Amino acid sequence: MMTARLASYMSSSAPEHNIALTRDADGALTHLPPEQVVGSLNRLVLQEVQTDHYLTLFLADADLQTGRVVMVQAGHPNPMVQRSDGTLEILGAGGLPVGLFDSAIYQQFDCVLAPGDRLIVLSDGILECPDPEDRLLGTEGASRMLDDLRHLAGTAFLEAFIWNLTEYAGGHDFPDDVSAVLFEYKGAPQSEASKTG
Repeated sequence: MMTARLASYMSSSAPEHNIALTRDADGALTHLPPEQVVGSLNRLVLQEVQTDHYLTLFLADADLQTGRVVMVQAGHPNPMVQRSDGTLEILGAGGLPVGLFDSAIYQQFDCVLAPGDRLIVLSDGILECPDPEDRLLGTEGASRMLDDLRHLAGTAFLEAFIWNLTEYAGGHDFPDDVSAVLFEYKGAPQSEASKTG
């Protein structure tokens, strides 16, 4: 129920009620900075949802022309950038989860992706996945897996990552949710005119 309520705050089907959107001087819809969106969501959870639960969140705004990604990390594990040469960068400083403190301040940070780079966001269920001897995968273990799979892309990359994680867990069920987001940057989209011209 809480998930559905939270999703309604950023639904594309009701842009007038979407807390991530506003109208510019010409009346066109435009997006708000990620730090402002997460701050608004925090206030809404505390004032309107009224629950004892909190949530972690990672929100990003990617500019497909420039490759610049502006992000806010609210208690979610650190996002990672894997450069086209395989180099891995760990970004962010943590931040407070949404729904804990009304005085929470969320700060955005950014990175610039070059063609061939990718942004990877892993859930805590991945980083806290235990092996048969109860050793957690952690950031170092996840980094090794990402390095081993740097030659793969898209769905093949994600499927291989989950396969490797299953092997790490000794074939046992994962004790927590396991999810990941992969954003691969191919470079600025070409306009129709430049494609034909």
